[in-house]
Amino acid sequence: MGTELTVTVVQYLLSTKKFFRGILSRGGNAPFFKKFFGVYGPVVRLHGAFGSDLVLLSRPEHASAVFQTEGPYPIRSCLDSVGQSRLQCKNYKQAGPFLTHWPEWEKLRKSVEAPLQSIVSEQQASIDKTNSDFVQRIISIKNIQEEMSANSQTEILNGP
Repeated sequence: MGTELTVTVVQYLLSTKKFFRGILSRGGNAPFFKKFFGVYGPVVRLHGAFGSDLVLLSRPEHASAVFQTEGPYPIRSCLDSVGQSRLQCKNYKQAGPFLTHWPEWEKLRKSVEAPLQSIVSEQQASIDKTNSDFVQRIISIKNIQEEMSANSQTEILNGP
């Protein structure tokens, strides 16, 4: 909940006109962030008051470097409140593979990865052909204005 709360408080304060003249309201954030990154540099780390730190990047090449160094299976932290609710509410315990079941998910992913890649590779040609046929069928059903008729679902399923 720490990261979520920190981000929410920062967004609220920056969008409140009373304190910061509505820096984040109605697209008025460009001058603020230009000055912010001008003062603190292109990469800024904000220490979270209630949890994880936040890192702000101002240049696309920095974001690209982050994505390239993560490896094939990046782990993204999610909202702490979502993880907590999934732990406490039995209806949502199985909602996501990484949050509460990371070791089990890691084991399952490793065992399924190689066979799944080979199956997908074998089926790629037929999947591409099916997609092409479907697109051609949609194109043939459209009228001059590129609109679909009311019974287009029936036409798609039954063919020309």
